[in-house]
Amino acid sequence: CRSAERGAAAARAIRARVPAADVEVVSLDLARLDSVDACASAVREDLDAVVANAGLTPAGGRARQRRTTIDGFEELMGTNALGHFALVAGLAPRLRPAGRVVMLGSLAHRFSPLDLGDLAGERRMPALVRYGRSKTACMMLAAELDRRWRAAGSDRVALSAHPGYSVDALTPPQDPGARPHGLAVAGRLVVGAGRVLV
Repeated sequence: CRSAERGAAAARAIRARVPAADVEVVSLDLARLDSVDACASAVREDLDAVVANAGLTPAGGRARQRRTTIDGFEELMGTNALGHFALVAGLAPRLRPAGRVVMLGSLAHRFSPLDLGDLAGERRMPALVRYGRSKTACMMLAAELDRRWRAAGSDRVALSAHPGYSVDALTPPQDPGARPHGLAVAGRLVVGAGRVLV
């Protein structure tokens, strides 16, 4: 968790619903590979699943300019895709034999093909396309990881999932009347969809 306060609040909420839950908050900033390595090293228990759901959206100032992570990667690709790639690689030894990895994708992948010649995001493009490229990379990671595990005869599973349109803390504030027709209805249909993953 990047925010110690939010991590502690989440742990309290889990314990309030499941008093016997064994909850540990581990610090993680996906935009910093040293933080990703430290997080993976801090995990000592075997894992049933890794749900890669954190990341950035192209909201606010990110929409106006290309930014990079401390490691020099384009910010959205570095955080949403490369950070998760490094985390999954670091946690793989802790994943149980029948464990699973779930990479969260986005409908933005439909209009954001990944240009392998420009992973650094040097080309000028809208921020939403940068975001979509990062989600395309996440989905490709899941597909390739699953292919490799199957080829090795492993019972592990890697998959990608899209939770649908949702309004959360990352969603920029907007007038409800400004949403494209149908998103308000679609949003109601996917309430709680994230609960299905775990």
